[in-house]
Amino acid sequence: MLLLLLLLLLLLLLLLLLLLLLLLLLLLLLLLLLLLLLLLLLLLLLLLLLLLLLLLLLLLLLLLLLLLLLLLLLLLLLPPLLPPPPPAPPQPPPPPLILPCLLLLLLLLLPLLLLLYYYYYYFYYYYYYYYYYYYYYYFYYYYYYYYYYYYY
Repeated sequence: MLLLLLLLLLLLLLLLLLLLLLLLLLLLLLLLLLLLLLLLLLLLLLLLLLLLLLLLLLLLLLLLLLLLLLLLLLLLLLPPLLPPPPPAPPQPPPPPLILPCLLLLLLLLLPLLLLLYYYYYYFYYYYYYYYYYYYYYYFYYYYYYYYYYYYY
Protein backbone atom coordinates (compact mmCIF):
# COMPACT_ATOMS: atom_id res chain seq x y z
CA MET A 1 0.00 0.00 0.00
CA LEU A 2 2.80 2.28 0.82
CA LEU A 3 4.32 1.57 -2.48
CA LEU A 4 1.12 2.46 -4.18
CA LEU A 5 1.01 5.73 -2.32
CA LEU A 6 4.54 6.44 -3.32
CA LEU A 7 3.70 5.75 -6.92
CA LEU A 8 0.72 8.02 -6.72
CA LEU A 9 2.83 10.73 -5.23
CA LEU A 10 5.37 10.31 -7.97
CA LEU A 11 2.65 10.51 -10.55
CA LEU A 12 1.31 13.62 -8.97
CA LEU A 13 4.75 15.12 -8.90
CA LEU A 14 5.23 14.27 -12.52
CA LEU A 15 1.92 15.80 -13.40
CA LEU A 16 2.80 18.90 -11.47
CA LEU A 17 6.11 19.07 -13.23
CA LEU A 18 4.40 18.68 -16.57
CA LEU A 19 1.95 21.41 -15.65
CA LEU A 20 4.78 23.63 -14.59
CA LEU A 21 6.58 22.96 -17.84
CA LEU A 22 3.46 23.73 -19.78
CA LEU A 23 3.00 26.92 -17.85
CA LEU A 24 6.59 27.85 -18.46
CA LEU A 25 6.16 27.20 -22.18
CA LEU A 26 3.01 29.27 -22.23
CA LEU A 27 4.80 32.06 -20.43
CA LEU A 28 7.67 31.88 -22.89
CA LEU A 29 5.26 32.00 -25.81
CA LEU A 30 3.52 34.98 -24.28
CA LEU A 31 6.84 36.69 -23.76
CA LEU A 32 7.80 36.02 -27.36
CA LEU A 33 4.50 37.41 -28.55
CA LEU A 34 4.99 40.47 -26.41
CA LEU A 35 8.47 40.93 -27.80
CA LEU A 36 7.17 40.64 -31.33
CA LEU A 37 4.47 43.17 -30.59
CA LEU A 38 7.05 45.49 -29.11
CA LEU A 39 9.23 45.10 -32.18
CA LEU A 40 6.29 45.86 -34.44
CA LEU A 41 5.47 48.90 -32.40
CA LEU A 42 9.06 50.05 -32.60
CA LEU A 43 9.05 49.58 -36.36
CA LEU A 44 5.84 51.56 -36.65
CA LEU A 45 7.33 54.31 -34.54
CA LEU A 46 10.43 54.36 -36.70
CA LEU A 47 8.31 54.60 -39.83
CA LEU A 48 6.33 57.45 -38.32
CA LEU A 49 9.55 59.22 -37.41
CA LEU A 50 10.86 58.79 -40.93
CA LEU A 51 7.66 60.19 -42.36
CA LEU A 52 7.88 63.15 -40.04
CA LEU A 53 11.48 63.73 -41.06
CA LEU A 54 10.51 63.61 -44.72
CA LEU A 55 7.72 66.10 -44.12
CA LEU A 56 10.14 68.39 -42.31
CA LEU A 57 12.62 68.14 -45.18
CA LEU A 58 9.90 68.99 -47.68
CA LEU A 59 8.88 71.99 -45.61
CA LEU A 60 12.50 73.11 -45.43
CA LEU A 61 12.87 72.76 -49.20
CA LEU A 62 9.71 74.78 -49.74
CA LEU A 63 11.00 77.48 -47.41
CA LEU A 64 14.32 77.57 -49.25
CA LEU A 65 12.51 77.85 -52.55
CA LEU A 66 10.43 80.73 -51.25
CA LEU A 67 13.56 82.45 -49.98
CA LEU A 68 15.25 82.04 -53.37
CA LEU A 69 12.20 83.49 -55.10
CA LEU A 70 12.20 86.45 -52.72
CA LEU A 71 15.91 87.01 -53.37
CA LEU A 72 15.31 86.93 -57.13
CA LEU A 73 12.49 89.44 -56.78
CA LEU A 74 14.73 91.69 -54.72
CA LEU A 75 17.51 91.41 -57.30
CA LEU A 76 15.07 92.29 -60.07
CA LEU A 77 13.64 95.25 -58.22
CA LEU A 78 16.93 96.73 -57.00
CA PRO A 79 18.98 98.90 -59.34
CA PRO A 80 22.02 97.22 -60.88
CA LEU A 81 25.08 97.31 -58.65
CA LEU A 82 27.67 97.19 -61.44
CA PRO A 83 27.93 99.64 -64.32
CA PRO A 84 26.93 98.30 -67.72
CA PRO A 85 29.74 96.71 -69.73
CA PRO A 86 31.38 98.80 -72.45
CA PRO A 87 30.18 98.24 -76.00
CA ALA A 88 32.02 95.64 -78.00
CA PRO A 89 34.55 96.88 -80.56
CA PRO A 90 33.42 96.72 -84.19
CA GLN A 91 34.13 93.40 -85.80
CA PRO A 92 35.71 93.10 -89.23
CA PRO A 93 33.32 91.90 -91.92
CA PRO A 94 33.33 88.18 -92.56
CA PRO A 95 35.23 86.91 -95.59
CA PRO A 96 33.17 86.57 -98.77
CA LEU A 97 31.58 83.21 -99.39
CA ILE A 98 31.80 83.26 -103.17
CA LEU A 99 34.15 80.32 -103.59
CA PRO A 100 32.30 77.93 -101.21
CA CYS A 101 28.99 78.93 -102.80
CA LEU A 102 30.36 78.21 -106.25
CA LEU A 103 31.68 74.85 -105.15
CA LEU A 104 28.35 73.97 -103.61
CA LEU A 105 26.55 75.05 -106.76
CA LEU A 106 28.88 72.94 -108.86
CA LEU A 107 28.27 69.94 -106.61
CA LEU A 108 24.54 70.46 -106.88
CA LEU A 109 24.62 70.91 -110.65
CA LEU A 110 27.04 68.09 -111.36
CA PRO A 111 24.35 65.36 -111.62
CA LEU A 112 22.34 67.59 -113.95
CA LEU A 113 25.37 68.26 -116.10
CA LEU A 114 26.19 64.58 -116.28
CA LEU A 115 22.61 63.81 -117.24
CA LEU A 116 22.66 66.44 -119.96
CA TYR A 117 25.96 65.14 -121.27
CA TYR A 118 24.58 61.61 -121.36
CA TYR A 119 21.46 62.67 -123.26
CA TYR A 120 23.46 64.79 -125.66
CA TYR A 121 25.80 61.92 -126.36
CA TYR A 122 22.96 59.46 -126.74
CA PHE A 123 20.80 61.55 -129.01
CA TYR A 124 23.57 63.14 -131.01
CA TYR A 125 25.85 60.23 -131.56
CA TYR A 126 23.19 57.61 -131.83
CA TYR A 127 20.18 59.09 -133.53
CA TYR A 128 21.97 61.68 -135.61
CA TYR A 129 24.52 59.33 -137.12
CA TYR A 130 22.04 56.52 -137.42
CA TYR A 131 19.60 58.59 -139.42
CA TYR A 132 22.38 60.27 -141.32
CA TYR A 133 23.82 57.00 -142.55
CA TYR A 134 20.42 55.55 -143.07
CA TYR A 135 19.24 58.37 -145.31
CA TYR A 136 22.60 58.65 -146.96
CA TYR A 137 22.62 55.03 -148.01
CA TYR A 138 18.95 55.13 -148.83
CA PHE A 139 19.37 58.06 -151.20
CA TYR A 140 22.53 56.65 -152.56
CA TYR A 141 20.81 53.37 -153.33
CA TYR A 142 17.81 55.16 -154.75
CA TYR A 143 19.98 57.34 -156.95
CA TYR A 144 22.03 54.38 -158.12
CA TYR A 145 18.91 52.40 -158.85
CA TYR A 146 17.35 55.30 -160.69
CA TYR A 147 20.49 55.93 -162.70
CA TYR A 148 20.88 52.27 -163.55
CA TYR A 149 17.27 51.85 -164.51
CA TYR A 150 17.06 54.82 -166.82
CA TYR A 151 20.42 54.89 -168.41
CA TYR A 152 21.04 51.28 -169.06
